[in-house]
Amino acid sequence: MVRKKLALLTAALLSAALLWGCGSSGSGGMDVQPIDPADVQTVGIFNCSTCHGNGPQAQAWLESKHAAGSYGGTGAVCLNCHDPGRDGQEMAQAFGVTNRNVVGCESCHGGGSAHRGLGPLPFPRPGVETCGQCHGDLTVAAAGTHIGNNPFTNLITDRFLDSRHAGTGVGTPVRANTCAACHSHEGAVLYLSAIEASGNRNMMLRGGVLGLENALAALGTVDTLNVKTCTTCHDAHSGKVRGLGDITQTFAGAGAPAERVVFSAEFNLCTSCHQVNLAFEFDEDAGYAGRGMIRYFLADAHSTETRTDALNALVDWHNVSQTNAGRTIVDTHFAGAARIPVTGALREIAGYNINPGSPNACSSCHDVHSASKFGANSGASFDMAVSFAEGFGQNHGNYISDAFSREQFGCTPCHTGRDFVKLTEGRTLAQLGSPRWNTLGCVSCHDMLNTMDPASGTPARVVSDEPRTFPANHVFQFQSGAVVDVADLGRSQVCFECHKGRTGFNDTATITTVYGVNYLHYSPSAAILFGDESEMVPTYEGQLYAGLRNVHVDFNQTAVLGCADCHEVHSGGIRANNPVVFSGAACVSCHLGNQDTFDVFHRDRTKAFGDRLKNTILDVLEGMFDGGDFNLPEGLTAAQQTRAMKDLIVIFEGIDSPLLTGDLALSTSGVFVSGMTERAAFVAAFPNDAVKTPADRLKIFITGSPRDATGSRLVTNALAKAGAAWKNFNYDDKAAWAHNSVFARQVMFDAIQDLGGSTTGLVRPN
Repeated sequence: MVRKKLALLTAALLSAALLWGCGSSGSGGMDVQPIDPADVQTVGIFNCSTCHGNGPQAQAWLESKHAAGSYGGTGAVCLNCHDPGRDGQEMAQAFGVTNRNVVGCESCHGGGSAHRGLGPLPFPRPGVETCGQCHGDLTVAAAGTHIGNNPFTNLITDRFLDSRHAGTGVGTPVRANTCAACHSHEGAVLYLSAIEASGNRNMMLRGGVLGLENALAALGTVDTLNVKTCTTCHDAHSGKVRGLGDITQTFAGAGAPAERVVFSAEFNLCTSCHQVNLAFEFDEDAGYAGRGMIRYFLADAHSTETRTDALNALVDWHNVSQTNAGRTIVDTHFAGAARIPVTGALREIAGYNINPGSPNACSSCHDVHSASKFGANSGASFDMAVSFAEGFGQNHGNYISDAFSREQFGCTPCHTGRDFVKLTEGRTLAQLGSPRWNTLGCVSCHDMLNTMDPASGTPARVVSDEPRTFPANHVFQFQSGAVVDVADLGRSQVCFECHKGRTGFNDTATITTVYGVNYLHYSPSAAILFGDESEMVPTYEGQLYAGLRNVHVDFNQTAVLGCADCHEVHSGGIRANNPVVFSGAACVSCHLGNQDTFDVFHRDRTKAFGDRLKNTILDVLEGMFDGGDFNLPEGLTAAQQTRAMKDLIVIFEGIDSPLLTGDLALSTSGVFVSGMTERAAFVAAFPNDAVKTPADRLKIFITGSPRDATGSRLVTNALAKAGAAWKNFNYDDKAAWAHNSVFARQVMFDAIQDLGGSTTGLVRPN
């Protein structure tokens, strides 16, 4: 747009009161009419501010991303969207703030030279086409930055226009009367504004409580109402989603923070139309370290009796006119039942364990702009999609689990599912920073950003089930530094990045802590699968070890099978068979025996080495304990001797042993770990200690509880190394027997020998 500065007339300044009544201010004045953009010029944001600077729209805009100066450079291509009118240089003059690149008034409304409060503007109410000038197809140059920082930015406008939300592929894209609340732009704005004003979140009662029926009917007919657009859901000036915003509550007994988001702005917006009436309770013992979590369930208004009556009659909830059930949609996400497409049969649904308080409560599994979802409109795929969602909510998507319920920043990308996608788009861990923990969702592993289905020419509401891949230059590397050939990963690139283990093998001879030898963290399947090639697991000098094992291929011997070919990654279970493996054959088709026998044999074979190793460690420690007389190795400092004696007493006699006295008493003062005294830390680490055996207590020491180096100390380097070997194959990766049994048995066999233990009955595999 060509910029021509025009002087602001003195008369215009003297007419401020009159100008304040213009329609674009939203203050109730006369409507502003459109004008051909070619007939006007821009006047600059300072001129706009002289009349609108103190208005609610300008104040909302000042807090928006459009006014935040997100791009601080001077590149002309970038400024075309980050400061199209070059208004940033007038921000100090207009609003008394620092000059910065902004998307100003005329960037969306067009030139204001004919406006002056009452006159026309090119775009009095900018539509989706205006937004699409920047929120559309990103240039190749911009895509690397934009998509990497926010993988969901590209083609937002295109995706929306191709969606059912915009009326594409819908028989009746606009509806009048009460249906207008969700099926028209005007109705939705009225509806969401009323919700915000009322503060009412009783989803299934809104029709009656808000009393909008007459107001909605007065908006017009299907011929005069418009389909939904960007500003249906987003406030045009603040950019925020309409509706109630975040609803928070402070809970007594909650770990930090005590104030929690109960229903997020996104959840409130989406469920304004995709309705479900929820109740909630605070479970102060749930979540990581008992910090407390909010649990959700269907409210009384969404009662079992009401649902059963409707479903027995095979009545679609959307059309039920009963009290408390107006304009609701069949619910699947929080338990209920749904009709299976085509057959009409009922399917009871346990619920998907959605977290309504998450800022991405809906968009973690849906692209809200294209309205995409998994599961085609057929009975079989519908049932599969429901099963996936139910299982996922108890596994990778379980917001109450230890893995995703910390109020912590960091541990990117594996505990930050939304941000993991940025890694697949070329961002580095350093560039990801330390976002707050959030669960994985469908979008973490799958690209949900489909637009049109090229085959049918209709909106692609059902997305591909292919997992995400990484850029060609991405290096798949263990924390040890060992690099993996992408060809060895097959379709498991996403799985590898979070299951490769955390800290590699450290062979320094002075280390006496299990966690100092290595720290694989939880489910380090790839580190075990790749064996010695990963350089993540302790090994012994002079021995040869297995590398990558279990490289199964498909029936045609053309493709490496991945994690999802054996694991049902959505539910966390194991596949009984796989259609691409020898025409659906189970593992036992080649490995003989039935499935139970196959599993038991392989588990027990590896477990025998683990049991022998743990008993060997216990025997060595018992020799050091010597019934309380202590026979400690030479070379320990006085402090190390005291610590070793305390630990040996705890292992063999428990935390209430009379030997824990005097210099060997567990201290009840000072801070030992996590804000606790030594005595308190051991009491917390050994609950119900009176019924524990020495083997039970040794396991707690090896696995590091309290979870730090002190809690995993095992007197000597040889013991710590052997303890790490046991932990890696029997605790960290409980399926080491399946991932790489040969490697696991080799390492544990050598650990037993290194400690001088008996290997009678065990055979070290080649």
